[in-house]
Amino acid sequence: MPPLRNASRERTQRLAWALADSLVWFIALHVAVWLRYEFTFPPAARTITLVAALGCAALQFLIGAIIGPYRVGHSRGSYEETSQLARSTLVTTVLALVFALAWHPPH
Repeated sequence: MPPLRNASRERTQRLAWALADSLVWFIALHVAVWLRYEFTFPPAARTITLVAALGCAALQFLIGAIIGPYRVGHSRGSYEETSQLARSTLVTTVLALVFALAWHPPH
């Protein structure tokens, strides 16, 4: 029975890393807006920032599960893991940029 517990533990660890990476997207977008507006957070930017941050976090989670490091277990910090994380982050960034350019929120 130890292999089953080990597989379950591996899935739990991959889920934890996926959630951690998604949380980084969420926090990073909020910090970027806060810095963009010189350490203030204008009320008009709150809703769009929250939507964008949640969208990017969800994209990172989904793309990482489809093509990235959350699909397959790797040794932590291995070349394969870091290259797949970079790839999933790049795809998330490109999709977020395309969406942002296609949809201009009111200023």
